[in-house]
Amino acid sequence: MRGVAILGAAAMLAGGALPWLDLGLGVEMQPFDALQRAWADYGIEMPREMAVLAASFVLAALALLLALIGSPHRGVTFFAGALPWGYLGWQVWRAEDRVGEFGLSLADFRGGLGQAWSALQQMAMPGLYLYWLGAAAVVVAGIIGFGWGGRRA
Repeated sequence: MRGVAILGAAAMLAGGALPWLDLGLGVEMQPFDALQRAWADYGIEMPREMAVLAASFVLAALALLLALIGSPHRGVTFFAGALPWGYLGWQVWRAEDRVGEFGLSLADFRGGLGQAWSALQQMAMPGLYLYWLGAAAVVVAGIIGFGWGGRRA
């Protein structure tokens, strides 16, 4: 699992340097560029979404470093991948609550969500896939563990 943790954390970090979305007219969205602009504009009070993204990269870098030196830590590895997935789930849950305030459900918007998903797939670039697949691999490595050689959480 150490190899999976190394590959997953490296994929997350590489995904941050590669473009995530092609917004058209030659404009691409890259997470590291967006984080740099958010830090310059807001400093420590950057939006929560940007702070979570930054924290996921910091945890991925720490998990990668620990795995590379031969001392992987299950807790750090798990949370490096679980942070983005958990935050995504929390945002969906919040959206369900907000829509519920109007007596609706996200299921009522199935057609619109399908169109949004299709549009996202057309705009998505390799960095987006690398980041999310890397996060999934890191979560799996953190859950399964590293045998006797790795530290327990």
